[in-house]
Parts: sequence; structure tokens; C-alpha cells
Amino acid sequence: MLVTADVARERRAVRVDFAKFWAGQTTSNLGSAFTLFALPLLVFKLTGSPLNLGITMAISYLPYLLFGLVLGAWVDRVDRKRLMIATDLARAAVIALLPVLADLGLLRVWWVYAIAFVHASLAIAFDTAEFAAIPSLVERKQDLVAANGRIQASYSAAQVAGPLLAGLLLAVVSVEQVFLVDAASFVVSAVSLAAIRRRFNLEADSAGERGTIRAAIAQGLRYVFGHPVLRSISVMMALINLVLTTSYAQLVVFAKQRLGASDPQVGFLYAAGSVGVVVLSLAAGRLRRRLPFSRVALGVLMLDGVLRRCRAGLSGDRRDGRGGRSGVFVLAGRSGGALPGCRGSQPRRAHGRVRRRQVTCDK
Repeated sequence: MLVTADVARERRAVRVDFAKFWAGQTTSNLGSAFTLFALPLLVFKLTGSPLNLGITMAISYLPYLLFGLVLGAWVDRVDRKRLMIATDLARAAVIALLPVLADLGLLRVWWVYAIAFVHASLAIAFDTAEFAAIPSLVERKQDLVAANGRIQASYSAAQVAGPLLAGLLLAVVSVEQVFLVDAASFVVSAVSLAAIRRRFNLEADSAGERGTIRAAIAQGLRYVFGHPVLRSISVMMALINLVLTTSYAQLVVFAKQRLGASDPQVGFLYAAGSVGVVVLSLAAGRLRRRLPFSRVALGVLMLDGVLRRCRAGLSGDRRDGRGGRSGVFVLAGRSGGALPGCRGSQPRRAHGRVRRRQVTCDK
């Protein structure tokens, strides 16, 4: 009886800890959606230049190229909870610099570049640690799928609600002040993580980490490129990201110059694209059961290309009614970002290093 009571308390404690984690990350994802919408809008308002928008997007992805492999291996060796709390607080301070600099009249596009670079570097460390920490927050291995599903659902909901709420907020505050919402969400995330009692590093993780970081990186690379599915997906997604991120970066220019959209309407475009991701994500399981992954993936990507071409043909003359249809094309055109499930199993102690190379299809 005593053993049964102890087991029940332990299970309840695990569920409470996961609920804290989930609530904190849902809040953080919502705040990040505000920044995802507001950052290109801020650059466009500062410069009005498509080139500067492209540079901002490139700088945001540069840390993945420079630090991704090293951080992925390093995260497997440190206290993940402390790392995640520290990176949350650091991101809150970094993103809050934007409204502070604006209030002081010092905000220039060069500051935006620097903040985007630092923010992305911190995000790599946090996201890698988060991916590796989730198995520590479930009772059984079978519960891991449900836990990932809940986190993905909250992320998808935040991507829809964030731009809409940010667009509405712009009716009463400046675009620079919108970033304070994201800064506050990082603080909430840090507090929720600090309230979790469980460790994010299992004993098996620590026992397996005795080699050099270089050896850990090599191990992760061997795993990914030795796995036929992960290898093909990694190459495919690298090519996709190379092309599609340019389109995403210029969405603000397209909406403002071609469609004459207001700030709330730009928020609708971003939200519409996220709705497309959610819709296809919900259909992914059924499609995957009926068709091979290769057919689904290639079919979605071909449809994505066609819809982007249709969107490019939209006129800026709102009297012809075509401007209103842009949201439909963005909604469907961004659905390619939700390719059906391609997570593979990997050694638990290598979660961090594999995460930085494994192409997951949830973001």
C-alpha cells in the first residue's frame, strides 16, 4: 500500500511538473510569435528596404551555421534546466533592448542586426536543451508522443494567435513596444522552469558524456548521415529553407507595397500562413497512413510552389478584390512547413547533438 501511494505521488508530481513546463512554453511561444511578426515590420519601417529585410533574416539563421553543431554537443553536458533559465532571462534582456533604444532615439537597423544575431544564438541553446529535456518530464516512454503533441499544438496555436494579437496591439502602441510582450513571456518561462522540481538530466545522460565535444559532434553526424531517412530529409530541408526563407522575409514588403496592407492586415497574413501549417499538421497522420512519405512531402512542396506563384501574381489594386485573396494563398502556401512526421528515435544521451542536425517537421 505504501509503495502504491509513493508511486501515485510520483506520477502526480511528474504531471504537475509537465503542466508547469507546458504553461511556461506556451506563454513563451506566444511571445515569440509577436517578435516573429514585429521584427520584419520594424526593419521595414526603419529602412523600407527589401535588402535590409533579407539581411535580417540571414543574420537570424547565421548562428545555426556557426554554433549549431557545437551547442548541440555542449547542451548534452550541462545542467539543462539552469541553461534554459539563463537563456530565457538573457533573451528577455536582449529583446527588451529594442524598445529601450527606440525610446532613447538610438535605434538603428545595425542594432536590430546585432540583437537578432544574439537572440538566435540563445534560442539555439534553449531549443536544443528543451528537446533533450522533455523525456525527463514524462512517466513512460509511451507518454513522450503525447507530450510532444501538446507542445506542438500550443506552438501552432501561438503562431496563429500571436500575429493577430500583435496586429491589434499596434493600434494602440508602436511596433517597438510590441517586443516587450516577448520579453515578459521569457520571464514567465524562466519562472515556470525554476518551479519544476525534476532534473532535466537523467543519470544515463550524464554517465554517457565523457568524450570531447569534437567526438560528440562526430557521433551526431555519423548518426544522421548514416540514417537513410534522416540523411535525405536533412538535404531536402536544407534546400527548402534556402529558398523559402527568402519568400518569408519579403512578406512584409509584398503586403505593404503590392497590397497596401495596414499593420493589422500584415498580422492576418502571418496568422493565415500559420493556419495553413496547423491544417496540414492535422491531416498529416491520415495522409501518412495512406501514402508514402516521399509522395506526401513532394506533393506538398509542389503545391507550395504553385500557390506561391499565384500569390506573386496578385495585384496591389485593392479595387479588384484580389488583395483580400492573398491571405488564402499565404495560408495554403506556407503549409509546406508542416511536412508529416519525420522524427526518428535516437540515443537519449545524444538528443542535443542530434537535434541540431535532425530536421524535425514541427516548426
